[in-house]
Amino acid sequence: MVSIRGYLSSSFTQSLLVVFLPIYIIISLSYLIRISVLTEKVSMGFGDLLELYAYSVPEILFYTLPFSFVIAIANLFSKLSQENELIALFSLGLQANKLLSAIWVIAALFSVLLIAISFILLPWSMQEFKSFRETIKSTTKIELNSGVLGQKFGDYYVYIDAKTKDKLKDLVIYRQTPNGKEHFFAATEGKLQNQEESISLLLIDGYGYTYDQDKLQEAKYETLTTVQTFSTTRLPLQNIPDYWAEAMHDHKRVQLALFSFFVSLIPLLSVYLISAITIVNPRYQSSNTTASTFVVTVVLFGIASYLQKKGDLLLVPLVVIGLVAFGRYLFYKRVARFF
Repeated sequence: MVSIRGYLSSSFTQSLLVVFLPIYIIISLSYLIRISVLTEKVSMGFGDLLELYAYSVPEILFYTLPFSFVIAIANLFSKLSQENELIALFSLGLQANKLLSAIWVIAALFSVLLIAISFILLPWSMQEFKSFRETIKSTTKIELNSGVLGQKFGDYYVYIDAKTKDKLKDLVIYRQTPNGKEHFFAATEGKLQNQEESISLLLIDGYGYTYDQDKLQEAKYETLTTVQTFSTTRLPLQNIPDYWAEAMHDHKRVQLALFSFFVSLIPLLSVYLISAITIVNPRYQSSNTTASTFVVTVVLFGIASYLQKKGDLLLVPLVVIGLVAFGRYLFYKRVARFF
């Protein structure tokens, strides 16, 4: 039995690597594209891009590992069935339930790893990602372009008609305050001034209006300066116990915990389901590995999404018990009673 377990573990590892690497690369590319969108708004070096990607790795692994496990198990049993290796093992007296013993150990290790990623690494990496992203946004050199609507400088929207190397020509800035006041300023010239911990927009030779429901005020000025300050200090991070302690009064945090926990259990929940579908006698049965794997994966992630939106602490164990019971029944009906 030891040699059979080792053989199955070795075969599973080979199947996992073939599946995991392409999926990881594809998902990584999608994350890199998402991160690179930031470069349209802020100046970011290659090192900053790599650091943001590094903070995304736990999230990539969290979604890649369950999917890769399901496909690897399906490919493993489908290959062994088609090559009659499983039939040979069953003919030698090996029972189907004992065949799964090595797979259960691997599935348990995957679930423990996913729980560690989702409840320890992910909260830390998401906070670090957000903190570093906001630091880049606040400290980057601001560029204002001519002829572009919707540009922001602090709380003001800015429009520039023309621009030279050192000066801005014919510019307008607008702001609406939370209490309903509107500020409108125009100038014939302007200049961006970058300091160590602030950036100022200097307006030269212009006029402005402030308006609310009661009055309209007009002013002319020779120079007017608006300043945007920033801090180079990273945002404070919560430690992991405090992060999850917020679930006591934050329903969204509870929903995130339910989703993370269920996804972490997918390797264990999929063993019976996948083996019941992919362990077949090739003489009399056909294995639709691709379709069955897709259906099982979509169903499990669909349940996880439902639990995140409408689930509660009582529903999760009921769903888990129900899936295990259904998978075991399906495994007995299709495999165990024959082998």
